[in-house]
Amino acid sequence: MAVDRRDAGIGTLSGSHLAVLTTVESGLGGKMSEEQSSKPYFAKVAGIVAQAFRQGDEVVVAGPGNIKNALANLLVRELKSQSVRVLEGFDLTGSDGIRSLVKSHAFQELAKDSTLVEMEKLVDEVVRRVSSGDRKVAYTLPRVKEAADAGAVEACVVSDNVFSTGIDEDTFVDTLNTVEAKRGSVHLADSSLEFGKQISAFGGIVALLRYPLKPY
Repeated sequence: MAVDRRDAGIGTLSGSHLAVLTTVESGLGGKMSEEQSSKPYFAKVAGIVAQAFRQGDEVVVAGPGNIKNALANLLVRELKSQSVRVLEGFDLTGSDGIRSLVKSHAFQELAKDSTLVEMEKLVDEVVRRVSSGDRKVAYTLPRVKEAADAGAVEACVVSDNVFSTGIDEDTFVDTLNTVEAKRGSVHLADSSLEFGKQISAFGGIVALLRYPLKPY
C-alpha cells in the first residue's frame, strides 16, 4: 500500500507481476479534525486488503507522514498477522505510488529474495552488458535461439507480451525448452513494469550468456 490521509493505493505483487487493485479516497481534509474521523477510511482500506490477503503474504505499508503506522497497526489486528511491514522514506501514494514503490531501494531491500528483485537485477545486467559492449548477451529470438542451441544461455528473460512482436510461436517454445534442457533458467517479465518494457524493446526476449557467441 502507498497511503496518506488523502488516498491509499493498494496493489498485489505475485512473482514479477504487479496488479494495482484500487485507490481509496479518504474524504478527509488537509488536517484531521475531531469531526472528520479516519475510521471509515481505514475500515474501507482494511476491508479491501483483507479480501486480497492470503496467509503467508507480506503486507507493506508505505507513504508520507504517520498515518501509515496507524493503518499498519489496524491491519495487524484485522489480518491476525505479524507480516505487516512499515516502509519509511517513501512519499508517493495512490496507483502511481504503488508502481513506484516496487522500484524503490527500500522496498527492494525488504523484498530482496523476491522474483521481482531477481528480475530487476537480471535486466539491469542485460542493459549493462549491452551498453558496455560485453558480448555475453543475446536478444531477439533468432540470436537467443542460436545461443540456446549452443548451450550458452545462463538465464533468459521473456516479456509477457512477446507474441505481440510477431515471433514464431513454435520456434519460441522450442528455444525456451532448449534453454532449460541445457541448464539455463527462464523468467517471465511483466511488461507493465519498467524492466518488462526494457525487455520488450529488445524484441521481447533476452539472454545472459555463459560465454560470447561468434559475431555475425
